[in-house]
Amino acid sequence: MASKIDEQIRNAMGGGNGSSGFDPFAPSEEEGMFRQAIDLFRGQQKFWNLLVVVSTFGFMAVIVIAAIQFFGAESTRMQIMWATISVCGGLCVATLKLWAWMQMNKNSLAREIKRLELQIAALKSVMEEGDD
Repeated sequence: MASKIDEQIRNAMGGGNGSSGFDPFAPSEEEGMFRQAIDLFRGQQKFWNLLVVVSTFGFMAVIVIAAIQFFGAESTRMQIMWATISVCGGLCVATLKLWAWMQMNKNSLAREIKRLELQIAALKSVMEEGDD
């Protein structure tokens, strides 16, 4: 049943039976990961995204310093303190990276919704032309 409806939509859009028209069921071109990461610094939340990246590098520096201090510590108490600081820094880095990944996912989802809106508008115009 779904394939019959899909075929009707393809024919209405001009993409069925080997024609060179627009096919709404063709796989969309996904942007690469590097491009998505760069797109984080565009738009309304570019300040926050930049702050997250800078904070991530800051926490990475804290992790490295804490690890160096851990191996140079004289007492077990100091080793525990530096290990705790390192683990907490790691958790902060992981959390900030998750936030950045969610922002990239949000941007990707918004692009896909825009593509769907364009496909629906194109389908509507084709269907209205067919009624005339």
